[in-house]
Amino acid sequence: MVEAELPTVSSFERCRNETIGRKTLGQILEAGRRAPSPGRVQSAEFIVIESDKRKKVSELAGDGRLEQAPTLVAVVVDRERLERNLGSGAGRFAEGEAAVAVQNMRVAAERHGISSLWVGGFDRGRIGKALKGPEGREVAAAVGFAYPDGPVEQEPKVAMNDVVSYDFYHHQIVSPIAGVEGEG
Repeated sequence: MVEAELPTVSSFERCRNETIGRKTLGQILEAGRRAPSPGRVQSAEFIVIESDKRKKVSELAGDGRLEQAPTLVAVVVDRERLERNLGSGAGRFAEGEAAVAVQNMRVAAERHGISSLWVGGFDRGRIGKALKGPEGREVAAAVGFAYPDGPVEQEPKVAMNDVVSYDFYHHQIVSPIAGVEGEG
């Protein structure tokens, strides 16, 4: 496999104030909608924010870079729906469902030359209220989508043998996936 075939995503530091076309945005959202879902429940929903509401979401999420992006997408999850369909305790799967949807959207955006910024770990209740989310649902993630203003530097990745073990923890072997990163 050639490294260029691997999907990559980039997080912008600065971006252009250029609107993302509806067809392109639709393809990005479709990638999120098609993400795997626990038990095929599909509890994730999306709120597209292109108004001055971006400033409020950016403040509540604690990352000023979100405000720069012309398009934000809030990923809303329904823990109760997961519980109803999959049983007690299934609400914990909401985080994973949101994460997979976000990653799918980020990969789709990158194919259009659009960079993204994934933010989580904020006060979900406050963002949910600001976006008039219904009771029982919560905003699990906010993602800014934008055309980057200049090249986006990729952070160096950890060597393959530093993150992959065989049969038991920290047991590396020489293998084709070790590549040029060396032997463990």
